[in-house]
Amino acid sequence: MKVITERAEWNNILQKHQEASDIYYNYDYFDIYARHFNAKSEMIVWEDQHISIFWPHLVRDIPNKLVNNRRLFDLITPYGYGGPLICYNTNDSSDIQRSLHIFMKAYLEFAKEKNYICEFIRFHPLIKNWEPFCEDFLDVIAFDYNNDTVSIDLSCDLEQIWREFRKGHRYDINKTERENCEVKILSDPSERDVDAFISLYYATMENCHASQKYFFSPSFIKDHFSQLSAILIKIDYCGKMIGASMFITGGSYIHYHLSGSNNDIKGIYPSVLIIWEAIKWAKENNFTHLHLGGGLGENDSLFNFKRGFSKATNPHYTGKIIFNYEQYNALIKLCSNSNINNKFFPGYRSELSDTII
Repeated sequence: MKVITERAEWNNILQKHQEASDIYYNYDYFDIYARHFNAKSEMIVWEDQHISIFWPHLVRDIPNKLVNNRRLFDLITPYGYGGPLICYNTNDSSDIQRSLHIFMKAYLEFAKEKNYICEFIRFHPLIKNWEPFCEDFLDVIAFDYNNDTVSIDLSCDLEQIWREFRKGHRYDINKTERENCEVKILSDPSERDVDAFISLYYATMENCHASQKYFFSPSFIKDHFSQLSAILIKIDYCGKMIGASMFITGGSYIHYHLSGSNNDIKGIYPSVLIIWEAIKWAKENNFTHLHLGGGLGENDSLFNFKRGFSKATNPHYTGKIIFNYEQYNALIKLCSNSNINNKFFPGYRSELSDTII
């Protein structure tokens, strides 16, 4: 078992796995979260003759809590999607499962030695990387269905994709296009455009009464444009930005990541036009899927908005592992009962639940 923490080695190793080219596995994506949320990026690599496993996560210090005078840590997938990836060198399912059992035993022992208490995994809906673990490892990983996400298959022609749109979305796109809105797709947006996008994003979060954890700092948002392969699609009307979205890209996937819009102008619907423009741009640039993501809850208004672009949905699962039950329970006992949310994991971080990681 090898521990990778350096950028060059991290990204070079992941080149072995085609799906690892997705932006959510890139070292720089982890690095943004590590720097802004006081964590450390780490990837576990384990190989035998049958499989290779790549298991990236953020390592967080558990603040102000010591058990037996030991410094303790927990693990988490950054906001978005990720989790373990497996490369297969055989089609023999029994060999694969045997190797997975050997790996999991070694991983659990490694985590205990490192004083890792638990791990929260956000699995990847398009890769479906929970599947190899969901039968034989239910005693190790507690799986939770979170919600569905929406994706668009870009191998289809534009006419077919357009026909999949909800009638109301098609009407809103046509109506907005007739209003002489200016669409710009920026791979290197100016500081002025990024600042305007951030202001619009904050206003949108306020209007929908979003949790405080979604009010990312300006420097955090700007790092996505400076460090990642990200584009900004913006809609201007009468010289003013009325809608803009950040899309992040890697490998064959493009992800709808952050968005803001002013929907108060009658007859203009920037959000739907932005996604239509993103589809056309993504097809031209040979991406295979546009992943719109899900909602904040099952079948909420955000999910239903995205569902209006595609019937293709993907289940999103999260996973919880407790490496050391004794120390996990000791940490729970250190918390005030009034601060413990039984639906939040890990429970001892309930009082910090309004943060994205």
